[in-house]
Amino acid sequence: MKDQHKPVPVTKCRFEDSGCDSGDDYWKASTLYAAAKSQKCKVYRLPMEHINLAMMPFTMHNVYGFVYHMQRAMMTDLKYPVLSGR
Repeated sequence: MKDQHKPVPVTKCRFEDSGCDSGDDYWKASTLYAAAKSQKCKVYRLPMEHINLAMMPFTMHNVYGFVYHMQRAMMTDLKYPVLSGR
């Protein structure tokens, strides 16, 4: 049996390529960041135990999507705040 495990290809995670969708709405991360900065929103810490695990925060339909998202998360440039929806 041939090995069926294939790597999940992920290009470098760039801030410019990131965004957030909620239902029918989509915002580029750069737009959200600029709006938060102009409104002088305060940065706050969100402890992991406060994340609602009953809600899927991003669209994915399989393990491939999860791995792709986690690889992008690992490449995140933390000089920008992490944007969380809802």
